[in-house]
Amino acid sequence: MTDIVEPESNRFKVALSFPGEHRDFVLKVAEELATRLTRDRVFYDEWYEIELLGVGGDLKLQSMYEQADLVVPFFSEYYSKSWCSLEWETIRGILLNRRKEDAVIPVHLDDTVIPGWSTVNFGIRLKGRTPQKISEIILKILAQRNLLNVSQQERIKELTKKLEEIERSHQSQIAKKESEIIRLQNTAKSQQEKNEELTKKLEEIERSQIQKLGEIERSHQQQLEKIKAASSQERKELEQNYQRQKQELEQERSPFIKQQADLQAAQEKIAEKEAIIAQLQEQLKKEGIKDAKSIERQKEKQIERLVQDLDNLQKRLKKYNLEWIINECKWEV
Repeated sequence: MTDIVEPESNRFKVALSFPGEHRDFVLKVAEELATRLTRDRVFYDEWYEIELLGVGGDLKLQSMYEQADLVVPFFSEYYSKSWCSLEWETIRGILLNRRKEDAVIPVHLDDTVIPGWSTVNFGIRLKGRTPQKISEIILKILAQRNLLNVSQQERIKELTKKLEEIERSHQSQIAKKESEIIRLQNTAKSQQEKNEELTKKLEEIERSQIQKLGEIERSHQQQLEKIKAASSQERKELEQNYQRQKQELEQERSPFIKQQADLQAAQEKIAEKEAIIAQLQEQLKKEGIKDAKSIERQKEKQIERLVQDLDNLQKRLKKYNLEWIINECKWEV
């Protein structure tokens, strides 16, 4: 049994047009279709008598046929009657306007040629088939078309979802890169502030050392002058005192020299970190541009695949129509 998948469609899945001489046969077809589609989805004139009553019956019928996914006229020698000819005029308009959909598929109850239906077109040949068999063929047509439509819609949704995921991923990656750059900029700013602070301390130490060295130098000169003017005993005591003071000053100077060396090493490390930060910023900038181009290429490929999938689905639909013509509706020449 053929399952009918229900995508969005018109009011009716199928509408039947026929001469009164074949009402009994067509009624059985309609009832078989209704068991699968429900009466609300099958247009058979007697089931909608209330809607058709009153003036403008031809316009009301035209509206019914235009609201159907598939119109099935039953061709025979009686289909040339005036009322059927009126219906056929409407159905021919649908045939022309919706040719790509194959919205009109007739059932040939005999070999009568109906004007407006070309001999190069194919319909369902009776070939002794029962109403149940005719309805089964119609259901297969509907099922195949709807399956293709649903598959096409699902594929579009799937690819659209993938494109949205790529876009979200792209935005997320950009946000991460921007956050990393801001973090590095803040780190660089903090390191710069520390560098400036250490530089100030180093300058203060250098000024202090210059002052200390000046004091030491003046003290040395004073001691030398006293030594020259003193007696031998006093000179010896002064020399001893001078050496002792010199040693004390050297010991006092030693921490300043070490601190100066430490600060100089810290400055060099800060300079190295600044160079690393600058290199990382440049690298992140290049990676950001590279990632953006890569993501754009992925999006373009996804769009190309979407277009290709849609083309393939259209080809499958055309292929199905050709196979159906060969298997079910081929004219007997």
